[in-house]
Amino acid sequence: MKEVYPFLEIIPEYRQDLMIDLIIYFATLLILSMLIVQFIRRKHRFFELTLFFQMCITDILMVIFGMAFDIAPVFWVLDEENVFFLLMIRFLIAWVIEQIFCVTLLAQWLIYVEYTLHQSRDLIRRRYPAAMIPFIAASSMMIISLPIGFWRSAPFDSELVYALLILLSHAVFMFYIIAAYVVLFLEKKRNRLPAYIRLTPTSLCMIVGFTSNLFLPFIIADYPVLPFFFALGLLFADYYMYRRLKYIDPHTGLFNRKYLPLLITVARKKELKGVTVIRFKVNRGSDVMASLLKSWEPDQCKTISMGDGVFLLAAEPLTDSLAERFISLLTEQVKNRGIPVEADFRTDREGPMHELLMKYS
Repeated sequence: MKEVYPFLEIIPEYRQDLMIDLIIYFATLLILSMLIVQFIRRKHRFFELTLFFQMCITDILMVIFGMAFDIAPVFWVLDEENVFFLLMIRFLIAWVIEQIFCVTLLAQWLIYVEYTLHQSRDLIRRRYPAAMIPFIAASSMMIISLPIGFWRSAPFDSELVYALLILLSHAVFMFYIIAAYVVLFLEKKRNRLPAYIRLTPTSLCMIVGFTSNLFLPFIIADYPVLPFFFALGLLFADYYMYRRLKYIDPHTGLFNRKYLPLLITVARKKELKGVTVIRFKVNRGSDVMASLLKSWEPDQCKTISMGDGVFLLAAEPLTDSLAERFISLLTEQVKNRGIPVEADFRTDREGPMHELLMKYS
């Protein structure tokens, strides 16, 4: 009769490691639960928040799978036939699944940054099938690395190939973090006033998580720091998203009147010059006007709902003919819906932007 041993009898120190793991997991779930409650309580229901919610769910799934793999060995009974297979499940397959969740979160983070800056689902659909190629490549490399790592009779240096596959998959992780900065840099070059978003706090949390995940096993133990640091990163992202959303009307998606003083402050601080301000005024049908402005809003334009049926569009300096053409087309659309509208514009090509904006504050 073959001898069997409980897993905890063979590795008694696993109890302590399990307790620490569970504390980290529950701390992670607490942070993510707070973020989900915030999501539910907010009046805003934009696609940007949906993307953020999806990142929270991915991190929660990473925690749930991690807890399952951590707790399962408590119930295992090992013998000579199953010991290798069960240990591989606990320490290798669990690790690969965690890494796949990580690269999923990083891909979601890049999409979130892109959408926050451009507010365009069409751009996401066009650009990100190609951006999924690194995701598929990294996931495939991590899955392939498992059999190669244990293929001792391979006709090549299996340990070297295994190390290269892990290194390349982690290079993909850094690709997504760097790509988010590239997207932000290009948008700042294209648009003088890009959407307010901070990448560094979240990116630093991700980098610290990956660094800790690589070196902690050699120093202390293999604790589940990745989902925890991802949750911290999402906490920072939520904070800056909250600061951004307080300037956006939850019903129309346009900037509210609180945004104009902020725009003036930013324009003064950056010493921006040149602006065209178009003003629309309706006595009724503000929701219809807001909807039309949202769909007609020119690129690199900030549309502000000032209340009482007044809407301002701040854009790059336009020629008089172009501004008049835009006003004519939009007012025609509004009047076709039976809503009287007044419109005018001012352009200052050389003067400080904030001076003209202050006349509307």
